[in-house]
Amino acid sequence: MKENSTPEAKWAQEVTESALLLDFIVLERWNDVIKKNKKEEEEEEKEEKEEKKEKEKKKKKKEEEEEEEEEEKEEKEEKKEKEKKKKKKKKKKKKKKKKKKKKKKKKKGNMHPDVDYHLRVFCASSVHDHLPL
Repeated sequence: MKENSTPEAKWAQEVTESALLLDFIVLERWNDVIKKNKKEEEEEEKEEKEEKKEKEKKKKKKEEEEEEEEEEKEEKEEKKEKEKKKKKKKKKKKKKKKKKKKKKKKKKGNMHPDVDYHLRVFCASSVHDHLPL
Protein backbone atom coordinates (compact mmCIF):
# COMPACT_ATOMS: atom_id res chain seq x y z
CA MET A 1 0.00 0.00 0.00
CA LYS A 2 0.88 3.60 -0.03
CA GLU A 3 3.13 5.18 2.57
CA ASN A 4 0.88 8.20 3.04
CA SER A 5 -1.99 6.10 4.26
CA THR A 6 -3.62 6.35 7.63
CA PRO A 7 -2.24 4.63 10.71
CA GLU A 8 -5.16 2.20 10.75
CA ALA A 9 -4.38 1.18 7.22
CA LYS A 10 -0.72 0.65 8.18
CA TRP A 11 -1.79 -1.39 11.15
CA ALA A 12 -4.17 -3.47 9.02
CA GLN A 13 -1.41 -4.02 6.49
CA GLU A 14 1.03 -5.15 9.19
CA VAL A 15 -1.58 -7.49 10.67
CA THR A 16 -2.32 -9.05 7.30
CA GLU A 17 1.39 -9.41 6.53
CA SER A 18 2.04 -11.03 9.90
CA ALA A 19 -1.00 -13.28 9.41
CA LEU A 20 0.29 -14.26 6.01
CA LEU A 21 3.72 -14.93 7.50
CA LEU A 22 2.15 -17.04 10.24
CA ASP A 23 0.10 -18.94 7.67
CA PHE A 24 3.22 -19.52 5.62
CA ILE A 25 5.16 -20.72 8.69
CA VAL A 26 2.31 -22.99 9.75
CA LEU A 27 2.04 -24.41 6.25
CA GLU A 28 5.79 -25.00 6.13
CA ARG A 29 5.69 -26.81 9.45
CA TRP A 30 2.69 -28.88 8.35
CA ASN A 31 4.57 -29.80 5.21
CA ASP A 32 7.55 -30.81 7.34
CA VAL A 33 5.31 -32.87 9.61
CA ILE A 34 3.62 -34.53 6.63
CA LYS A 35 6.99 -35.34 5.05
CA LYS A 36 8.25 -36.71 8.35
CA ASN A 37 5.14 -38.87 8.73
CA LYS A 38 5.52 -40.16 5.19
CA LYS A 39 9.15 -41.06 5.83
CA GLU A 40 8.22 -42.81 9.06
CA GLU A 41 5.44 -44.74 7.31
CA GLU A 42 7.80 -45.74 4.52
CA GLU A 43 10.41 -46.87 7.04
CA GLU A 44 7.77 -48.86 8.94
CA GLU A 45 6.61 -50.46 5.69
CA LYS A 46 10.19 -51.34 4.82
CA GLU A 47 10.73 -52.83 8.27
CA GLU A 48 7.49 -54.81 7.98
CA LYS A 49 8.53 -56.10 4.57
CA GLU A 50 11.94 -57.09 5.92
CA GLU A 51 10.31 -58.83 8.89
CA LYS A 52 7.97 -60.67 6.54
CA LYS A 53 10.91 -61.73 4.40
CA GLU A 54 12.79 -62.93 7.46
CA LYS A 55 9.73 -64.85 8.67
CA GLU A 56 9.33 -66.42 5.23
CA LYS A 57 13.01 -67.37 5.20
CA LYS A 58 12.67 -68.92 8.65
CA LYS A 59 9.57 -70.81 7.53
CA LYS A 60 11.38 -72.05 4.44
CA LYS A 61 14.36 -73.13 6.52
CA LYS A 62 12.08 -74.95 8.94
CA GLU A 63 10.26 -76.64 6.07
CA GLU A 64 13.55 -77.64 4.47
CA GLU A 65 14.84 -78.99 7.77
CA GLU A 66 11.61 -80.93 8.29
CA GLU A 67 11.84 -82.32 4.76
CA GLU A 68 15.46 -83.33 5.35
CA GLU A 69 14.51 -85.00 8.63
CA GLU A 70 11.68 -86.85 6.89
CA GLU A 71 14.03 -87.94 4.12
CA GLU A 72 16.57 -89.14 6.67
CA LYS A 73 13.86 -91.08 8.50
CA GLU A 74 12.70 -92.61 5.24
CA GLU A 75 16.27 -93.55 4.34
CA LYS A 76 16.78 -95.13 7.76
CA GLU A 77 13.53 -97.06 7.39
CA GLU A 78 14.55 -98.21 3.92
CA LYS A 79 17.94 -99.33 5.25
CA LYS A 80 16.24 -101.22 8.06
CA GLU A 81 13.89 -102.87 5.58
CA LYS A 82 16.81 -103.79 3.34
CA GLU A 83 18.69 -105.25 6.30
CA LYS A 84 15.62 -107.24 7.30
CA LYS A 85 15.28 -108.51 3.75
CA LYS A 86 18.96 -109.45 3.69
CA LYS A 87 18.59 -111.30 6.98
CA LYS A 88 15.53 -113.10 5.65
CA LYS A 89 17.41 -113.99 2.47
CA LYS A 90 20.34 -115.29 4.50
CA LYS A 91 18.00 -117.40 6.60
CA LYS A 92 16.31 -118.68 3.47
CA LYS A 93 19.69 -119.45 1.92
CA LYS A 94 20.74 -121.35 5.03
CA LYS A 95 17.50 -123.30 4.95
CA LYS A 96 17.93 -123.94 1.24
CA LYS A 97 21.50 -125.13 1.80
CA LYS A 98 20.32 -127.50 4.49
CA LYS A 99 17.52 -128.68 2.27
CA LYS A 100 19.89 -129.04 -0.67
CA LYS A 101 22.23 -131.17 1.38
CA LYS A 102 19.38 -133.35 2.45
CA LYS A 103 18.16 -133.55 -1.11
CA LYS A 104 21.59 -134.62 -2.28
CA LYS A 105 21.65 -137.38 0.27
CA LYS A 106 18.22 -138.45 -0.77
CA LYS A 107 19.21 -138.44 -4.41
CA LYS A 108 21.90 -141.02 -3.73
CA GLY A 109 19.38 -143.36 -2.22
CA ASN A 110 16.61 -142.61 -4.63
CA MET A 111 17.67 -144.75 -7.53
CA HIS A 112 15.40 -146.85 -9.58
CA PRO A 113 14.29 -149.84 -7.49
CA ASP A 114 15.74 -152.41 -9.90
CA VAL A 115 19.14 -150.67 -10.05
CA ASP A 116 19.19 -150.28 -6.28
CA TYR A 117 18.40 -153.97 -5.77
CA HIS A 118 21.05 -155.11 -8.22
CA LEU A 119 23.69 -152.90 -6.61
CA ARG A 120 22.90 -154.28 -3.18
CA VAL A 121 23.05 -157.85 -4.43
CA PHE A 122 26.32 -157.20 -6.25
CA CYS A 123 27.90 -155.51 -3.22
CA ALA A 124 26.76 -158.28 -0.91
CA SER A 125 28.07 -161.02 -3.18
CA SER A 126 31.44 -159.32 -3.68
CA VAL A 127 31.81 -158.83 0.08
CA HIS A 128 31.04 -162.52 0.70
CA ASP A 129 33.57 -163.54 -1.89
CA HIS A 130 36.40 -161.59 -0.24
CA LEU A 131 35.70 -162.39 3.39
CA PRO A 132 38.30 -164.60 5.00
CA LEU A 133 36.96 -167.76 6.62
